[in-house]
Amino acid sequence: MIRFTLFSLTLLLVPAVSVAQRNIERAIEKLRNTNGISICETITSQPDEYGIMTKNEVYNFSLPEDERSLIADMVKAFEKDKGSSYSVYVKKNTNNMQAPTTIISFGQINLGKYANGSYYVLCFNDTSDSTGCYRHAYAIEWYENKVKDKKMIEGLVLHTYGMKPSLKSKLSGISENSSGNNGSSYFTSSFSEWAKKWQSMSQQSSPVLLLNQVRAFCDQIEKHAEGHKSSSTSYYIAVSLYENVKNTAPELSDAERDICVKQIEQTNRKMTDNTVADVLKAAIQLLKN
Repeated sequence: MIRFTLFSLTLLLVPAVSVAQRNIERAIEKLRNTNGISICETITSQPDEYGIMTKNEVYNFSLPEDERSLIADMVKAFEKDKGSSYSVYVKKNTNNMQAPTTIISFGQINLGKYANGSYYVLCFNDTSDSTGCYRHAYAIEWYENKVKDKKMIEGLVLHTYGMKPSLKSKLSGISENSSGNNGSSYFTSSFSEWAKKWQSMSQQSSPVLLLNQVRAFCDQIEKHAEGHKSSSTSYYIAVSLYENVKNTAPELSDAERDICVKQIEQTNRKMTDNTVADVLKAAIQLLKN
């Protein structure tokens, strides 16, 4: 097998894959380890703006017609795990009949752009995340192509882990989206999910997480306080930051405290809402004691 691999790793850990996706994971591993096919792997792992580790795995493959059974095995795996997912998107082209195309986007990757292509997309809740804000998404897309008059099956397998796109769009304005011909989004969310996420972050007390998250908290406070767009949201995030500091401050070194104080003070100087400013001042006082 010809394989090219790109890695981008950090020191934090990605949550383990659930049993719910075990069949898909096994099928991916079988595809990766089959001789005689070409695979280009791109694997990236990094913390998001809230300090939670995300992951993206993309396996672009090209296999000869006589290895079509690998695709059949992958489809079977998706079908077996489908019942545990909360979102299912399928496009199948059979007997030379092309199914209607719906584009599904994961960052820079767009599934459904090949008229003769087929795909499966499944999304699974992260069972280790009590807030329900993070998910695993798996996809396979394949299509027939001729390379030097030889029929080949080309496509990709994708696995991403991160915040649910609808929630991410509410927090940062950046949306991984999926839309059909009517342009409607498949993903919905609510402020309650957002509130759960911030509450969860407040309960994670470790110096490394706090250093990662203080900047994210402050950026979100400033964003939602700007022009009084959402002072209640800024206040909620400020309270979450205060709780996080309260839980973690005793474990911080003097240098770590100084870093956090400078960041929070910088944000506090921009506040026009006195209630938000008071909460931030209380957090600063905890760090200085």
